[in-house]
Amino acid sequence: MKFWTILVMSVVLVSLVLQAGCEPRPSQTEKLSVQPSQTMQAAAPARVSPQQSEVQQEDGNPSIKFDNTVYDFGQIDPGSYSNAVFKFSNAGNGTLKIDKTKGTCKCTVTNLKKKEYAPGESGQLKVRFHAPKNAGRTSQHITVFSNDKKISKVELTIKAEVVAKIEALPKALNFSLEKPNAGAEKIRIKSLDGKTFSITGFKSRGDVVTAKFDPTDANTEFVLEPKVDMEKLQKILNGSIEITLTHPGNKTVRIKFSTLAEFETTPATIIVRNAIVGKHISRQMTIISNYDKDIELESVSSKSGLVKMVGKEKTENHFTIDLVITPPRPGNPKLRVFSDTIYIKLKGGKQIDVSCRGFYSRIKK
Repeated sequence: MKFWTILVMSVVLVSLVLQAGCEPRPSQTEKLSVQPSQTMQAAAPARVSPQQSEVQQEDGNPSIKFDNTVYDFGQIDPGSYSNAVFKFSNAGNGTLKIDKTKGTCKCTVTNLKKKEYAPGESGQLKVRFHAPKNAGRTSQHITVFSNDKKISKVELTIKAEVVAKIEALPKALNFSLEKPNAGAEKIRIKSLDGKTFSITGFKSRGDVVTAKFDPTDANTEFVLEPKVDMEKLQKILNGSIEITLTHPGNKTVRIKFSTLAEFETTPATIIVRNAIVGKHISRQMTIISNYDKDIELESVSSKSGLVKMVGKEKTENHFTIDLVITPPRPGNPKLRVFSDTIYIKLKGGKQIDVSCRGFYSRIKK
């Protein structure tokens, strides 16, 4: 009896073991699907590469903000150099990129250390300003271009009052071809702040005007007697004189000179509008003697042959001529302008050159 009991129990035990061994094991996929919530909780946060961070930063909104957009130097010397600094920061959340800076004239030179600024980063725009030589209020502008989406360009302003330390009179010289030494006045140069100075140079256009001076002489005031070369003045009627000094606040003074021409024409230039190829255009021109001299006309011609004289009339110191202008067919159909130079020769060797310019209204093919 005991034998059968032990045998039955053995068979049951072996059957249970076999069933347990044959039960299928869950796959890796089934294991992950069993506890999805636990898997999500255990997952680490995604990392952002430096390249991705830079792209996100550049896609943001950079904002350029200047502490001040106006810099006033106050009173400065003529021709002096001054430095200004404009401070700014990137108040946005993207990389600020400054493309370029542009001044209104060559007297302002900008210097920027770098062109890209991270959010919150500050920078400085340094400006070197060369003051004009003439006294008075002056202002210049600098435009800063950036990738700020709201304000792509910011205008900065530099102001100053140029205060003269030297006075030169007269401010301009008016010459005459009929007067001895062209009627030149004496030039007076005076220190306005009481400081002594010397004259180190005297230069005029074409050396038309010269003057004697002693560079070793130091004083608060000088009187110069200009000497005019009348032959050179006939060729160069207008120009300027530059006088160099040792005064610490005024290194140079400039005086303009102008001369009344012996003869002139009215109009000074002929302008033709709405010209048509081959269609004659009539114009009148008057030749005037500014010194009441008798005018004797020798000939009238033109460089390209487009202008011809068809009549003339003399009245005292005036000479009126009738001209006919014939617009040519341009070599290039897209060229809608033409030009010529009129040569008016007077007896005695004088010649007046007058420019003639025309603009087509249409060009027939």
